[in-house]
Amino acid sequence: MYCLSAVVVAVVVAMTNAYPNGAPTLQMNMMMNSMCTTGNMRPGHTRNGQFYMPQNTPAPFTLTVDNANIPYKTGSKVRVTLTAKPGKSFKGFFITGDGEDAPAGLQGTFEAALGTQAKPARFCRQGITHTNNLTKTAVTVLWSPNVNYTHGKIQFKATVVESFERFYTGVLSNTVNADPMVDTQSQFVQKQMQQMMGNGQAGGSFQG
Repeated sequence: MYCLSAVVVAVVVAMTNAYPNGAPTLQMNMMMNSMCTTGNMRPGHTRNGQFYMPQNTPAPFTLTVDNANIPYKTGSKVRVTLTAKPGKSFKGFFITGDGEDAPAGLQGTFEAALGTQAKPARFCRQGITHTNNLTKTAVTVLWSPNVNYTHGKIQFKATVVESFERFYTGVLSNTVNADPMVDTQSQFVQKQMQQMMGNGQAGGSFQG
């Protein structure tokens, strides 16, 4: 399994009562370090100055890529569904991601599937979050890759808030492969650089 920080597409639930309209945009380095890095994109829920920490038991939620058997490419949409196990529910969510060839985080477009109330947001990474703190048993969101290149193999990851005091991080989905006929981001950039260098050399000899 490749490194989690470079291969995960994620779901982060960051709020319930504290942020009923979705995950906040974090700008302070201290907050980014504590919530995004050491906290694995955990919600900033506090009481009496003390942060609540993620549960250390298996999460009663599943994260599934519904069309994971189909390689993704430009023009495709990856369907990701977060589901509570029987008898369980959740209040909020935030979905973000990484790819095998996306060290700075997954690029592309997140959107809500029909019937899901969600909005694009950036909490630690680009993603999508809830728009209310109503009780939910399942939500489906869509991710579309950028034009021209892929991020290699991708995987989604979720932090799910069951209640203000109780939340889970690191809920992982199955992985999705990229279309092998489409360049990865690194390959695309490398070809662009080679083309620029080639054009520059040709231009230099012409001028000389």
